Amino acid sequence: MNKKTGTQFEKFVQELLMKEGYKVKHNIMYHKRKEPRRRCQIDLEYKTGILFSRKTIIECKYVSPGNSIDFLRAYIQLGEAMLFTGADTAMLATNARIKDKKRKEARYKIMIYDREDLSRLARTEDLEKRIRETAYEPAKDNRFIHRYI
Repeated sequence: MNKKTGTQFEKFVQELLMKEGYKVKHNIMYHKRKEPRRRCQIDLEYKTGILFSRKTIIECKYVSPGNSIDFLRAYIQLGEAMLFTGADTAMLATNARIKDKKRKEARYKIMIYDREDLSRLARTEDLEKRIRETAYEPAKDNRFIHRYI
């Protein structure tokens, strides 16, 4: 996967959720100041509720057409990120098709938005074309960041 397409996919999912009425933040970095110092990067995040706010984090996984997602690895990343950030819920958004999606959602306690869900939200049949049409903005800080340090 190239970085441009991955970032475009993140922006694409952000735009879809914003159209649904959510205020979505992109590319958030969390830091732990106490020893051992660590940081965690989240693709997307939104909060719901006013009095009792609930935080949802979203891991976006773009896979090249014809390839499949490493679901277990993505789930582990989401679990670690939930603990690190104190999020209430987690979502996996991917352009791949996920087999047994409902069973995995129930078993792993995460929301999954796969190709069919995103196509329905975007009201399009050609999801790859819509993702590539999303504006690409290179990161201002171009240093490589490990997922968890």
